[in-house]
Amino acid sequence: RPPMDVSEADVADYAMLADIDFRHPLFMAFADPRFSDFTKIRFWKHRQIAVDQDDGLQVVARFDDGDPAVMEAVIGKGRITVLSSGWQPADSRFALSSKFVPWITGMIEDFDGTGRDLQQLHVGDQIALVAGATSEATDAIEKIVKPDGAALPWNIADGEPGYVDQPGHYRVHLGDAVRSVAVNLQPGESDTRVLPVEALEERGVLLGVQATPKEMAEHARQMRDLELEDRQKVWQWLIVALVVVLCAETWLAGHLERRGTSAPSVAAGE
Repeated sequence: RPPMDVSEADVADYAMLADIDFRHPLFMAFADPRFSDFTKIRFWKHRQIAVDQDDGLQVVARFDDGDPAVMEAVIGKGRITVLSSGWQPADSRFALSSKFVPWITGMIEDFDGTGRDLQQLHVGDQIALVAGATSEATDAIEKIVKPDGAALPWNIADGEPGYVDQPGHYRVHLGDAVRSVAVNLQPGESDTRVLPVEALEERGVLLGVQATPKEMAEHARQMRDLELEDRQKVWQWLIVALVVVLCAETWLAGHLERRGTSAPSVAAGE
């Protein structure tokens, strides 16, 4: 392979990754639109590498100025990946990004298809997809191991092969080789948007009625009125009791006075 021309790029402020091939294993982990934003990663310095189509280099990502950022080439049975910038703080903030570790993981994976399955599998998919989906592909399979270490029972000839029940890496043993298949949670599991009330009711969720602040204030006022009314009723009964006592005392006083005045008149007549 002939030597390539490499020079320091003239970066005015900073550069960003712009043209990214999310179908490539290096960036496949970020293919979901929720994770594909690389605009917060700043590159203060990077190198300009002259890429010729005849060099066999595949440009996986470019900077926003058009210069190649990530390149890959097949050399014999191996591959070489080139990042035209560094991840040390003097060159970029790449190493400080949450995307750095998944990117490194994608770089060290085996890209020839024996160590990594590039299809997107999710919990609830058929086990046959993990196994290989065809009888020719599954004849050589000795066993499938789940992420928790348990053996996964499967047989695509049984009609109903079953379904994957947990996320993680499933290890498919093919003789001396082991093929890793990643199974993720369903995308909807990480959807944090608020569902409409109608959607929740369709799923059988029992919902209570949430009072508005105005209704709550009105309810509090009614409770205060009821409490005040109860207190007034107590005073009303106390007043009635006092009136009854007063009437009883008045009657008793009058009765005693009549008896006192009638007693001397009877004595005088005798």
